[in-house]
Amino acid sequence: MSLPTYQNFYPILLRNSLEAKTADEYVAIVASELKITEEDLALRYPSGEGIIRNRVRWAIHYLRRAELLTKPSRGIYKI
Repeated sequence: MSLPTYQNFYPILLRNSLEAKTADEYVAIVASELKITEEDLALRYPSGEGIIRNRVRWAIHYLRRAELLTKPSRGIYKI
């Protein structure tokens, strides 16, 4: 399977961000909705960070820059 890019996560994050969630909660939601396998979730960059987790965090970053997500407290994001 080709891993989705961070742009593919925008609609999923926005649909599921009415209640505040952590980045790891969004990773679980993305994995469930896109049916990402455990093997793909286990893929890591040489730095050790999970590829899917990294891409979800980039999606959150750009949605915050576009002022579509807020950060009400440390590590928590919502629409």
